[in-house]
Amino acid sequence: MNVESRTAPLLSRFVVWSVSKRPRQTTRYIIASLIILFIAVFRYAAVTSLVPWMLFMPAVMLISLTFGPLVGVYATFLSGVLAAVSMAPGQTLASLTAEQWVGSGLFLIVTSGIAVTAGELRRALWNARRLADETERAKLALGKSEKRYRSLFENIDAGFCISEVKFDQDGRPVDHRVEEANPAFERHTGLADAVGRYASEVAPGIEQHWHDAYGTVARTGKAFRFEGEAKPLGRWYDAHLFPVPDGKVGMLIADTTKRREAEEALARSEEKWRSLFKTLREGFILGKVIRDADGRIVDWCYEEVNDAWYSLVGMASGAVVGKTIREVFPGIEDDWVMDFARVVDTGEPIRFTRQVGSLDRWYEGVAQPSGHDRFTVIFVEVTDRIQRERRQAALVDLNDRLADEVTVSGIALSAGEILGRALGVELAGYGDVDPDAGTVTVDRDWTTGGARPVGGTFNFRDFGSHVDDLKRGETVVVRDCRTDDRTRRHAAALEAAGARAFVNVPIFERGTVAALLYVCTSVPRGWSGEDLRFIHDVAHRLRLAVGRRRAEQQQHILNEELSHRLKNTLSVVQAIAMQTLGRSEDRTAVLEFESRLSALSKAHDLLLRQNWSAADLHDVAASVLGSFGSDRFHLSGPQSPAGPRATLSLSLLLHELATNAVKYGALSVPEGSVDLNWSIRGDGENRLLHMAWTERGGPAAVEPTRKGFGSRLIRMGLIGAGGVELHYRREGLAVEMTAPLHQLQQA
Repeated sequence: MNVESRTAPLLSRFVVWSVSKRPRQTTRYIIASLIILFIAVFRYAAVTSLVPWMLFMPAVMLISLTFGPLVGVYATFLSGVLAAVSMAPGQTLASLTAEQWVGSGLFLIVTSGIAVTAGELRRALWNARRLADETERAKLALGKSEKRYRSLFENIDAGFCISEVKFDQDGRPVDHRVEEANPAFERHTGLADAVGRYASEVAPGIEQHWHDAYGTVARTGKAFRFEGEAKPLGRWYDAHLFPVPDGKVGMLIADTTKRREAEEALARSEEKWRSLFKTLREGFILGKVIRDADGRIVDWCYEEVNDAWYSLVGMASGAVVGKTIREVFPGIEDDWVMDFARVVDTGEPIRFTRQVGSLDRWYEGVAQPSGHDRFTVIFVEVTDRIQRERRQAALVDLNDRLADEVTVSGIALSAGEILGRALGVELAGYGDVDPDAGTVTVDRDWTTGGARPVGGTFNFRDFGSHVDDLKRGETVVVRDCRTDDRTRRHAAALEAAGARAFVNVPIFERGTVAALLYVCTSVPRGWSGEDLRFIHDVAHRLRLAVGRRRAEQQQHILNEELSHRLKNTLSVVQAIAMQTLGRSEDRTAVLEFESRLSALSKAHDLLLRQNWSAADLHDVAASVLGSFGSDRFHLSGPQSPAGPRATLSLSLLLHELATNAVKYGALSVPEGSVDLNWSIRGDGENRLLHMAWTERGGPAAVEPTRKGFGSRLIRMGLIGAGGVELHYRREGLAVEMTAPLHQLQQA
């Protein structure tokens, strides 16, 4: 260290010392005067007159450094006067020579410059010292801040890391290297040596979507949040990625594996772990409960909310903090207070799905205790989901109701009620349209909330020009009849009918509008796309149900007519047969033909009652055997439909068996009876219907020597394809018949 380096700190400390002492102005001038007088006396006594000025210059410099430039200039003039007086021959200023006056002037000029320069040096040294002190204090503060944030970094529960993204030559992200990570990162990932290594090294096979997420944040500079799986680690993470300086990406992660396993149904609608308050898309509330004098919770106030909260509830930013929930939402449901009160009192979190009635919005979220009578809430709006679920439930209910209704009027009323309740309107209904007359006829419609029912026949033109849109097959959507060009001139009539806003859906048959589904409300309404899709869905189901019911009614009429004509035909056949065979000596053949024809007629009647689709085995057997005495037969077996051909075959077969039993078997004696049992055996396509005819209490069965038409009819079996075994036993005839179930039902 040289002399200059040692001198500078000493001088600096001296200046700092002098400035810090700050003596009064008068004291400064007195001290400066004493120093100059001391130098003058010392010079006069100890120094020759050859150097009268030199000793004053260091003194002036010292005074300027110590007390400032003004005091230094004062010392300069004082020392100049004393020096000049000491040089003058007569010890007075008047006795100075011209050269002495010039020398005195030069002394004053030079020394004044020294005083000013020393003063500026004093100021510079003081500023440098002050800057050094401030720098030192800043370093200390920065160190404390860094220590504080480092402590936060090291102790937060969420895993945190900073990574550099690796791109290929085409600019696609292919990997990322962890450059820094906190201890929680290791706990969440199980990776003890991740820092400085690429993800593909520490977790081989890591999914590409992690690289894509890092790349997106690095390229766009925008934060990105997602929940993703890391299969190599066997875990799921709620990850929040955000840009950090130097093009790197920071990530906060929380392990959500257990939550996903325990609450898979809610995983898509919740994200429990949030790291950056301002970037949350979910609404966030920090609330504090308010207690009455008895300590009971009666309200709570908002201490903090995030920006998403305002978006989710539709309020202006900054309008809620410091207010209670009852102030913000007058008339709010008590559950919004009491459920959060229970969170604070019990310390247990809750999940909720609830509506704010005044907003007509639904919210789903989690409330957790935060200590000191506080709690936090993270929530999302689920209005669309709730409405969708309710409408799906309404459609299921509609299907059930439509299946139960037997009249078109009942179908229309059920559809109107379900539609109206699901949409929250006052009037909904269905009417038949006469496109030529331009009228709609309404039988009954659904109303609520004091709305007046609409009934009768109405002319479309009395309510606007939208009938032209309906005829073109267009759905008419009116949000306010007072402002819509099609209805503005007829607004009074529409409002009188409770249709300030309405939707009309035309229903077409064979290319022409045949009916109308209408939904009305007494206040203006902006019909959403979901509303319209739901209305169209109901209209489609209603059209199918009405069409099906009318087709069934028409089919019933046709079946009745067909039954009547078929009976007439069979009667004609029977009459012709009787006329033809009337003179035949074999009356038995005539009677058998007549009875077989009667059995065939009964089978046709049974099929016609079922629209010629299928008849139940029990109904077929009871119909055929009833004419032989129902108390003589014991029927047992599961419900099983038989197709038309199988029904006719079974009817003739059972009739033939019963006829033989009357002639030769169990029914030929009073105590005889017949058991008819059937069952289904096997699985899937291999299922078989097994039917057994067992006669009891009659004479022993004897195999006939002659095989007539009746025997051949019995051996044809249930569907005319055989599968019959006859057992002539002492107890009576036993017949076992089998047929593939699917063939029986289709035949």
